[in-house]
Amino acid sequence: ESLTIDNETEFDCYENFTIYHPIYVNAQFWIEGVFLIAVGILGILGNILTLVVLHYNKRTNFNNLLSALSLIDILLILFFVIVSVCTVLLQEDIPRWYIMLFPYLLWPLGNIAITSSILMVVAVSAERYLAICRPLQYKPSPVFYVLFVLCVSITVNTGRFFEYEFVLQNRGGDNETYTFTTTELMNNEVYVIFSRY
Repeated sequence: ESLTIDNETEFDCYENFTIYHPIYVNAQFWIEGVFLIAVGILGILGNILTLVVLHYNKRTNFNNLLSALSLIDILLILFFVIVSVCTVLLQEDIPRWYIMLFPYLLWPLGNIAITSSILMVVAVSAERYLAICRPLQYKPSPVFYVLFVLCVSITVNTGRFFEYEFVLQNRGGDNETYTFTTTELMNNEVYVIFSRY
């Protein structure tokens, strides 16, 4: 196919989706499926190793915060591995439990885990700043940091529990299908802009 502009210049169009779709699907399988799962497993093993090493070290505030960060990262990686397995590797036969849990549990908890992981890195940095630059000043306990991070993460992501809903289509019979869809909240432009930024 070609595109002609001003009857002079001719451009070739290479974006034929029917040709490139199998390449896209294959790349998605290997990158989002196999590679992401392999890296996720390595990440989980690395975080478990971190927890083991920190367990046998002195129980300092810094080590306790690193342990909390490792636990949150394990949950985050597990979320992404589950999503990757169900949506990429099992693309044609996504399990019903995944479709039922995604809108009410997996989507919100995944976002809470992402936010918690980011905020725990900030908490570790804040703890290091106070320990090095203000050694004589009172420092909050690791429990305070963890509870603060969890409260902020849950509060910021409360709306995620109401963004999707489970829908049962073709009720009854052998052709019963189910999916999830967006709610009215996701049709609200102000909410979408505010919640994303």
